[in-house]
Amino acid sequence: ATLSEQGIFSLASWPFSFKFLWAPLVDSYYVQSVGQRRSWILPLQVTVGLSLLFTAGHLDRLIYQQEADIRVLSTIFFLIYILLASQDIAVDGWALSMLSRQNVGIASTC
Repeated sequence: ATLSEQGIFSLASWPFSFKFLWAPLVDSYYVQSVGQRRSWILPLQVTVGLSLLFTAGHLDRLIYQQEADIRVLSTIFFLIYILLASQDIAVDGWALSMLSRQNVGIASTC
């Protein structure tokens, strides 16, 4: 891969750097009967799994062909990273809600 292709692919990890932009939405919107965190964690986990299965089924076309397009592969991983960053927001919120007030400050050291 060329340096420019590597640079394009490195953009796929940006959702983890910018998850603070949609974290308030993850904390605010949920299905009350399911629960604040599980409303996000369960569907995101299923969607990530299905996305990875789809990607695995198409790896030959995405990577091993001579005409492989790094932009398509980068877009797929970018979308998966958005899902994973959203799940990370929900799981972190769940973990913080389980901690006692005196231990919340040290949670970031784990």
